[in-house]
Amino acid sequence: MNAVLGIILEKEFQLKHMNMRPREVRTWGDEEFSVGDEIYEYQNLCNVELRAYPVADFIKSFFPEEDRSRCFMYFSMKGSGVKAYLDWLRNISDDEVDTVPEHAFESGLKELTIKARFSSVLLIPDSEHLHNVLQINADYLATLLRRNMRNVATSSGFLATIIFLESDFVLGA
Repeated sequence: MNAVLGIILEKEFQLKHMNMRPREVRTWGDEEFSVGDEIYEYQNLCNVELRAYPVADFIKSFFPEEDRSRCFMYFSMKGSGVKAYLDWLRNISDDEVDTVPEHAFESGLKELTIKARFSSVLLIPDSEHLHNVLQINADYLATLLRRNMRNVATSSGFLATIIFLESDFVLGA
């Protein structure tokens, strides 16, 4: 998959709920330097590498006006957890795609979006075009991913902001 799959989260959420993997340390003379990308992990997204990047103003322009000034980070999703999800999707028949239980990747991503309270999931296929900008409930996320990632070559991509009703939140969560 050459498509770009990622999630946009507030920087504050990243600092509180995501773990940065140790970076490689190299020595040059008497000095030590951390090298390589900052790679993060989220506890319920097993074997998924989350690489942090700033969010472009172009993407923020699709957010609700009141959210555009907040500090966001974009995390591309890679690793064996994403590969296992793609392999699983390829083995599901067209008749089963909407009825099989959630895959662990879908469940972990859904849990992350709910915990974050503001998030957008982004899929940009090989064409590098973003055609669908939508707002969805977290319960629809698995369906959206399945319909677009089973055959990325035919997907027109999406930026899906997860929306909630107050009744979606449990007290104390």
